[in-house]
Amino acid sequence: MYLSDNSVNFENMMRALEISGKRFGAVKHTSLQGIHNININHGMGENFSKFIASVHKKLADDLSYKFELANIDKNMVCMHISESKKS
Repeated sequence: MYLSDNSVNFENMMRALEISGKRFGAVKHTSLQGIHNININHGMGENFSKFIASVHKKLADDLSYKFELANIDKNMVCMHISESKKS
């Protein structure tokens, strides 16, 4: 499902992140003009929010995606990820 020509494309990676995020709680995933908004509502505390944010940032950096942390608190992480890397 996620592999195409032995590689993972951007859209499939965003879907995989949505599915993975559901292990931690409710996930809202929307996409507009190539920017994917992923909100993970987990209710496990601020340190867990920071952990989720740092893991997603590391993944985005490793794959040369643009990552923006939109909101973070003790219950939720909201992030924007797009295919083009920031300059």
